Amino acid sequence: MRCPTLHRKRVFTVGVVAFFTMCILAGLLDTFPGDEAALKWLQSHRSGFLDDAVRAASFPGHRLVAALTVTFLVLSLLAFRRWMDALMFVSILAPVVLNMALKEIIDRPRPDMTILISPPTSPGFPSGHAEYAALLFLLLFYLAGELVGPRWLRWPLRIALVLAILAVGTSRVYLGVHWPSDVLGGYLLGVLWVWVVLWGRKRLTFGSRRS
Repeated sequence: MRCPTLHRKRVFTVGVVAFFTMCILAGLLDTFPGDEAALKWLQSHRSGFLDDAVRAASFPGHRLVAALTVTFLVLSLLAFRRWMDALMFVSILAPVVLNMALKEIIDRPRPDMTILISPPTSPGFPSGHAEYAALLFLLLFYLAGELVGPRWLRWPLRIALVLAILAVGTSRVYLGVHWPSDVLGGYLLGVLWVWVVLWGRKRLTFGSRRS
């Protein structure tokens, strides 16, 4: 049992080092290699259908929608006495606040290639929409394994959640409000936090059973 645990700790440590390395580089460089080319490539495929699709994909990450979604999930889980699950979603607030602080500290400019929406005024790294998508949909991915019994339903739902994460990040690049590296930074921060939350949940659950 110790080897898998040690391996997971090493992977987590690598993830933390990778994220803070990205933070330092984002503070020094306006773009990473490939950022501009990838953004231009996405926007070169513009169409009416894609314009509508990226607006829809980006919608869940808007602050009011995100706040209402998390509040609904927390209240629903509390109503069913799933205290630990509700606490997981409450914990989303912490990395969101951290994201806002990191943006100001790193102060990375956004692309000057915005389409369809008004250019945001906050700095770009890490992407808040991408981070929130990773936080929300990965926690739902975990919850699906707990609450959805039939495999024929559980795995299509989980695949849809993963695709939703990718869609949100891609939409932010397509809209020209983030570089791809901003999105990757947001994803990584979200994944690391979910890792911490699930580790904490497991420890608390195990401790309560022992007592």
